Amino acid sequence: MINLVRFLSCLFLVGCAHSPSGWNTKDIFLSGFQPTESICVDGLIVNMAAAQCEVVEHQTFENLRTIECLEHSSTSTTGWLNHIFIVVPPYQDELPSGVIPICADPNAILTIVDFKGER
Repeated sequence: MINLVRFLSCLFLVGCAHSPSGWNTKDIFLSGFQPTESICVDGLIVNMAAAQCEVVEHQTFENLRTIECLEHSSTSTTGWLNHIFIVVPPYQDELPSGVIPICADPNAILTIVDFKGER
């Protein structure tokens, strides 16, 4: 009886431990992910990946950085895919006009600047 329990336990574990047959877009997107010093920025990137973003664009203007999803395979209109985000350094005295802060940590203030609408 004990051998049967062990056998079934091993069979169950092997069945649950297999890896998927192929990479999905989220896995490809995150394969090169390098954590930043900001919980807010890391959370943004991971949520974009979970929403099926495939191409993220980063641009830097003076001391601000913009992040937006350029290509995605989702039919969803989630904000992770349809907003332009601006990362503001925490030492900056004022936020740029027209932005809404959504997250702050000791290393960055994450804001939404523009709703791009459905693509």
